Amino acid sequence: MPNPEIHPPVYPLSRAAFKHALITGHGRALIHAENFDIADYRDDILEAATTCLVYDTQMNGYREWWLARLCKAAGLIDLIIGLSPDDSYDHRAQRGGLLKEFYLMGYPEALPALYDMCLRPENSDHVEVCSDLIEADGENGLIFAARRLGEARLHDPDFHIGDWRLRHFDNIHGDGSANVVLSKAAQDDPLVRHYLREVAAYQQEQALAKQTTSPETLETVESVLQTIQSATKREGRLRRWGNQAAPADRAEVAKLLKTESSPIVLINALWCLQGKGLPAYDETLLGLVFHEDEKVRFHAALVFSHHVEPQVRLAGLALLNHGDLGLGTELLQLNALHEDSVTIVAALARNHIVDDDESHEFLSNLIQMLEENEAIMEPLILLYIYEFTPCMHCRERAIEILIAWGACPRWVIEESAKDASADIRTLSKSFTSEE
Repeated sequence: MPNPEIHPPVYPLSRAAFKHALITGHGRALIHAENFDIADYRDDILEAATTCLVYDTQMNGYREWWLARLCKAAGLIDLIIGLSPDDSYDHRAQRGGLLKEFYLMGYPEALPALYDMCLRPENSDHVEVCSDLIEADGENGLIFAARRLGEARLHDPDFHIGDWRLRHFDNIHGDGSANVVLSKAAQDDPLVRHYLREVAAYQQEQALAKQTTSPETLETVESVLQTIQSATKREGRLRRWGNQAAPADRAEVAKLLKTESSPIVLINALWCLQGKGLPAYDETLLGLVFHEDEKVRFHAALVFSHHVEPQVRLAGLALLNHGDLGLGTELLQLNALHEDSVTIVAALARNHIVDDDESHEFLSNLIQMLEENEAIMEPLILLYIYEFTPCMHCRERAIEILIAWGACPRWVIEESAKDASADIRTLSKSFTSEE
């Protein structure tokens, strides 16, 4: 069971500690690999390099800089270059990033393997590793990627072409660079020529869409009420309506929470109000955060999290004491008082959440609480988040708050210099340079 009184790691790391660091991307894994024997951990590094372990690749990327250096320390680079790509999108995308890093680290045989990956897999809507190829091989990589994209569009008129590959190249080499390179290549290459025509058509469509966008007409409250009362699933559009509607119209939706008992009706009404909370706080509805239906409880907590009220705080503490860290921390974000930090730390010590989605939910709630609620300043909570969050972005925010409070331990800064997150490595460098 994790202890919120986090202490510096003991080196060399145990295998369990090393595997935890591999999953979360902690710098201690690379520190260990660079300073201690890792013969017994080679299989763990190989697994991490061939099976994407990242919690959220859209938020955290693929950690290729960090993984490549672990692979080098373990003597695995030649083996990994020779492996066949996996069918999984994330596994293949991570492999592309690693091949790019291997090439940039001085392993020339990685480049042909990266070029071999730049294709459109069967039943896929994209051409793989274009960005990695552009970063690894500059103009040649851009031209090859453009040929593959032009070919995909030529064979499939529904294949989507955008301009982000050009923008990616321009971000590295300067505005307009991609067009110069590809316009020259297009003189002798019909596939590049076709790609540039499709990009131009896309950009023209985007510009036209901006000019012709008309103001959205807000749906009537009568229509919304009818939708809520007749829907058989959660209706996504209701959230936007609730954010834009007048308080009087939102109050009509709130009345359904008193008169209706069907879970799906309650869920849609709460979903509609979720962006801003109740138009007027109503304590009699607070019981919805203890509703028997899990989804009703979830959406009710998000609605009441907007309200700073003593009863909301007590409900949050009650949920926390019953082991519901997700909803409890949701209600406490704005409502927690200084003395509640003891209860929060105790709840963290009692509960070991192994599900990444569940742990990310309540740990990101705690991050928001510590950012927005000045009553709570407890470094132990941040150290717990730093240690156990599956999300590198949340770990970065925890470090930033620790630094802002003047409470960041030296060992955290030292680990951060070797973190899988480039932003955390930069944060560590900035902190060290300011001392």
